[in-house]
Amino acid sequence: MKTSSNSYKVIACESVSHVMQTIANGISGNFEFISNSIGLHNQPARMRNLLQQEIDQTQPGQFAAILLGYGLCGAAMHGICSRDIPLVLPRAHDCITLHLGSREKYMQQHLAFPGTYWFSERVLQNTTAASLGATSFGEQQADLDTLINKYGQENAAFLQESMNNWKNNYTRAVYLQLEHEVETTALEKAREIAKKQNWQFEIMSTNVDLLENLLRGNWQDDFLIVPPHHQIHITGDEQIITARPC
Repeated sequence: MKTSSNSYKVIACESVSHVMQTIANGISGNFEFISNSIGLHNQPARMRNLLQQEIDQTQPGQFAAILLGYGLCGAAMHGICSRDIPLVLPRAHDCITLHLGSREKYMQQHLAFPGTYWFSERVLQNTTAASLGATSFGEQQADLDTLINKYGQENAAFLQESMNNWKNNYTRAVYLQLEHEVETTALEKAREIAKKQNWQFEIMSTNVDLLENLLRGNWQDDFLIVPPHHQIHITGDEQIITARPC
């Protein structure tokens, strides 16, 4: 499906918004971007409220569609309503899918390597979300400092050990590298974290096909078009999301 107008509002996570803006520069059309903090992934309810507010503030007829550069993101998309302008978003579990290029590739990786911790340059530059879809190391350190001040060094160490049990779920780290991206401090940081945690480390090229198709209006099976006055609803199956009346 292609729209008759070429004016779009794009609301996206900062983990992909910079990539989308680069793609949009090579597309004939008008795009207005809103980039939201990666850290909102740790606060799904707040993310949902913010996105709904940004949708509600859009004037009827101002854009052909509102494009959402998000996956489910901790169920933050569930219940978001369109108003007078349709919404379009990828059928994606989380931002990892947006970097891999399709939900099929995401599932292949998830089934083959379920204990994978995902890195990218942009998220490593953010102190509140050092990984795509996981708790950040910076956040863990901040928690430790708070625990020391509140409970003392010895008690804080015990509590921190309990809090860090989530790391045991991971055995592999993948750094998602953009095309033309050179060796960066972010890549070295990811490599150092993986070494410290004794995780297998890999570099994988980012695939921007899903993001490009979203911007070009090539909305086939990999996308959900939410008609006016409908809401996003999680299906719990391979379709991931569907639209229901608000």
